[in-house]
Amino acid sequence: MIKPHLLIGVIALLWGLRVLATRDKKIILLVTVTAVVFLGVGWQEKRTVQSQTPREVQKCQGTIRVYADGVKVNGDLATFTGVWLEKKQKVQLYLYLKQKSQQLALKKLAKGGRYAFTGQVQAFSPPTNENQFDYQFFMRSKQTYLSLRADKLRRVGDLKERGLTLATIHAWRQKSALALQKLPQPLSSFAQLLLIGSSEVEFQTTLNQIKKLGLLYLFCLSGMHVFYVVGFLRTLAKFFRLKPGLENLLLVVMLPFYALLAGASTSLLRAVGMVWFRSLSQLGSRKLSRLEAWSLVGLLTCLWRPLSVFNLGAQMSYLLTLLLIVVPDKVAWRQNLMLNLFSIPLLLYSSYQYSLWTILLSWLFGPLFTYGILPTVLLGTFLQPIRSFSNRLLWALCQLFARLDQHAGLVTYGKPALISVCLVLFMLLLLKVHPHKHYYRWCILLVVSLNFMWLHYPWHGEIVYFDIGQGDCTLIRTARNRQVILVDTGGKVSFQKETWQTRQSKTNGQTVVANYLLSKGINHIDDLILTHQDTDHVGNFPSISQEIKVKQVWIPAGMEQSSSFQRRLVASRIQPTQVKGITTQHHSGWPANLSLLHPFQPGKGSNEDSIAFIYRYYGINCWFSGDLDRNGEKQILQQHPTLRAQILKTGHHGSKTATDPSLVAALQPKLAVISAGRNNRYGHPNQETLATLKNYGVPYLNTAHSGMISLRIVKGRPQVSTYIK
Repeated sequence: MIKPHLLIGVIALLWGLRVLATRDKKIILLVTVTAVVFLGVGWQEKRTVQSQTPREVQKCQGTIRVYADGVKVNGDLATFTGVWLEKKQKVQLYLYLKQKSQQLALKKLAKGGRYAFTGQVQAFSPPTNENQFDYQFFMRSKQTYLSLRADKLRRVGDLKERGLTLATIHAWRQKSALALQKLPQPLSSFAQLLLIGSSEVEFQTTLNQIKKLGLLYLFCLSGMHVFYVVGFLRTLAKFFRLKPGLENLLLVVMLPFYALLAGASTSLLRAVGMVWFRSLSQLGSRKLSRLEAWSLVGLLTCLWRPLSVFNLGAQMSYLLTLLLIVVPDKVAWRQNLMLNLFSIPLLLYSSYQYSLWTILLSWLFGPLFTYGILPTVLLGTFLQPIRSFSNRLLWALCQLFARLDQHAGLVTYGKPALISVCLVLFMLLLLKVHPHKHYYRWCILLVVSLNFMWLHYPWHGEIVYFDIGQGDCTLIRTARNRQVILVDTGGKVSFQKETWQTRQSKTNGQTVVANYLLSKGINHIDDLILTHQDTDHVGNFPSISQEIKVKQVWIPAGMEQSSSFQRRLVASRIQPTQVKGITTQHHSGWPANLSLLHPFQPGKGSNEDSIAFIYRYYGINCWFSGDLDRNGEKQILQQHPTLRAQILKTGHHGSKTATDPSLVAALQPKLAVISAGRNNRYGHPNQETLATLKNYGVPYLNTAHSGMISLRIVKGRPQVSTYIK
């Protein structure tokens, strides 16, 4: 997601220069007035955010109005999206379900309602790691600023669903979803996706495969699907021999209902809005061109929901539509190539990877979707006799996506600089307008190459202590990415749950660790060091291995016998032959730049068996010890009495069971780093540990307060930076 302050600055500068170049006083005046209006909207949006966002968690009670399709269930978590009636604010309410009957009742809910609640209200959490998905900004783009966690929730009334009200339309959408859910899989999921713009949690795996292949745009309701709806309505008008005026009136009346029934995403509203304004203009004497309609919809979107245009889907929709209007190409393959080339910079900025097969697959699947997939879904949904056959075809399609995903040809480019994205897009446009000026090609190649070198071959390495919650995960990478080491992976400790309670979602190993690695152009881990078997240290390694290739895994000798470790290993993409159990006596192949200090002998992979080592970073010794206890620390000091370390990673998240005073006295650290979760149940870091650090004059940083902590070399000197300033 592109942050507004960066993008707006670049666009405003280019736009201002272009307007001044016209030397037309009317245009300059009109643009100035428009700019003042938008500045006012932006200022008002900022005030709204500040006034509606609480600074801390507060107890609350009230009533929330939820439309019929505003309830989503994922395992034992129900999410209600609605309006807090007393405050007249959009909110998202979370309720943890205690019984399966509650889950089943909510899944079958067909009517909107009002709910009385008591609980806690807070702002959505901002990202605390570099390149972590910004969920807070995403919700703000939907003009939703408050997160409610309900302790008690009670339905106190139904919404009136009479006439053509919003409540009625949302109820129609929910009833359609419930009817489509009764279809066999995967027909049910395809029908919900393509007819009403709703995706099920269970279909997420297939959607991720489609996304990796670069084909997600085909399955997201936008211009292509509106084209089919408009075609259907025009055919209907001709069948009843309606005059052109009545035909346009039919579109003006019906398209808003379709937009609401299909989910009203920004890209869908763009497509519907353009057709709607052009149809409306044709009822009068002034007919809007496609470019005028595009501009009008864009302006209204920026006024109505300004932050929504910073989402990738909206950016792709508006950019590619503008290209089709301004620089169309009658040759299909050239047009497909043009759209894909313009898409690549935006995709790389958001997802850091691109499939080599996307252009070819887009060319192949475009007609297949139009003449095969969509008709199959429609016919299978509405015609019972061929439903089973349609479902088998779609099942075969899912198998094809799974096969293609295994050979997706993903290139990990990394996150390009925003200025590079803007330059490449600008030069692609110039190249399209002036195809014979070859130096534009060389300029594009130069920008892409320099950005690639900057990402993949950094001058200096870094140490990154991720904010992974109540867990541990540290990245060590050397200059030019010659060696990438990950120490532990984090993981959420969860108690035994029944099947119905299990939620399907990404781990923070994927959303934080893998995301960061990919954004830096890293698609592999040379050495994964799992210090011991606790879930908060190793729980995420299966999910990370699904995103990032792991070459070698190091564990304390004896941990390979652990049943929990074996279960995780089976769930990962790591082969047993890649796993090596080590002690200080037997560690063949261990990274030469890490001084192994512990364990001395095989164990079970428990805290006292934790791997401990020193990493030397540009003359700075950095201490790592997992959850090693005080006794283990003392044993290391007995073996290495002259040991020193400038950076101390406190053991066991700052627990009093680790970081013995004798260790701090011996190492003489200049800085301690604590990895602990916010408001964790264990009370980490312990006051005794903090007192020890204070007694020896050691300052500390805690990921719970500082977010991601990075150690880098800047202008020849080591510099520690935190994500939260």
